[in-house]
Amino acid sequence: SIDDQTLQGKGPFGVASRAKQFGLPVIGIAGKVPVGKNESLMKYFDVLMSINEEPFNLETALMKTESNLVATSTKIGDMIAKGEIVFSK
Repeated sequence: SIDDQTLQGKGPFGVASRAKQFGLPVIGIAGKVPVGKNESLMKYFDVLMSINEEPFNLETALMKTESNLVATSTKIGDMIAKGEIVFSK
């Protein structure tokens, strides 16, 4: 999950924090992200996306991780190419 607890020192926070020091945009992907806009997280992550299109139990989610990561990465690339994700400095 990327959530408020992430800002307490989880790996994605460290990467996002470092990227922001250099003015780089950050897309955070995880199995679970907040449904609504989270102002605290948005200071570090320009975009948050869940790799899961629907709720799964943990066992099913783990079995689908690889295909979900591929699908989400493809979706992000398509959205950037279409201008649906735009990064501002």
